[in-house]
Amino acid sequence: MASPSFAQIIIDQSDMPSAGNNYVRANGNLLTDLDFTQTGEGQIWDYTSLESTGLTTTNCISINETPFLYQFLFNNPLSPNYQASYAVAGEGIDLGLGFTLDEFFQFNKVSATALSAVGYGATLSGISVPSGTNPIDVIYSLPMTMNSTHQNYSEWLIEVPETATYQLKQTRSYVVDGYGTLILPDGEYEVLRLTMNIEALDSIYINQFNFGFEIPRNTVEYHWLSLDEGLPVLQVNSLLGATSSISYKTNDVPDNILQQNKSRISIYPNPAQNSLFIDQAEMGSSYEIIDLQGRKVSAGSIDAELFHIDLSALSSGSYVINLLGQEYQSFRFQKQ
Repeated sequence: MASPSFAQIIIDQSDMPSAGNNYVRANGNLLTDLDFTQTGEGQIWDYTSLESTGLTTTNCISINETPFLYQFLFNNPLSPNYQASYAVAGEGIDLGLGFTLDEFFQFNKVSATALSAVGYGATLSGISVPSGTNPIDVIYSLPMTMNSTHQNYSEWLIEVPETATYQLKQTRSYVVDGYGTLILPDGEYEVLRLTMNIEALDSIYINQFNFGFEIPRNTVEYHWLSLDEGLPVLQVNSLLGATSSISYKTNDVPDNILQQNKSRISIYPNPAQNSLFIDQAEMGSSYEIIDLQGRKVSAGSIDAELFHIDLSALSSGSYVINLLGQEYQSFRFQKQ
């Protein structure tokens, strides 16, 4: 086993999920006496004893693959704050009394400054209803380092007139309270660890029964984030002081998922000096290069299958290149 490096990493937009990728995580056995509250600087989190009870795949799809109605709100250049980078299909929500929110989608936006849930879409009583979060729900403020903190309030509402209404009011806050080496059954990762508190209130009203009710929820989530992994490599959720879910990265990935995750696009060389090449990008798409302070330092259109970018004007350091087309993809590279 390699010796822990205790290096503090920086989590930025290139480490967030992107359209076209599928992220597989193992569901951990909740019957464990592991201490997930341990944190601090230069930590070693040894969780090799975690046991899997099954796999969960998060499919990040292009907004163009979602129902056409949703694209008016979440893929509209005239509404850039709600122009999502990808969508995730989720489980429905049981409102009770025979009503459910079906065909559920969460729309997320990745930028240099945040990963945000900009809205949702669901079918209620056969009617598809999109809803933006207002204020927008910022999941992570980026870039993220040790001692980073964030708090924001958000709401969203789905309503079918004369049928039912569902509303969520939520305050999300976190602090990055640790960094170090996370050891899982299938590997080791350099990570940042954050503790997130979510105070939520679900409000449900059923017109047919002239009846409504509210459900308060207070949860604590522990996220271990690593470079280029999309989702947390380990996430532990706690409800009422008891562990309610454990999700961690595993190498036990079905072959069909591995094949789907292979991107046809490549960038090279990396590290680069004065030139960077993009191979097999979508013709007519565009690119932007962002430094680690979130500033756009270069941008342009891609007009060749093997496209060349002149880097001679850039200072040495780390950058993120975003490819903006039907599929959003993000890569990190080093300029020498």
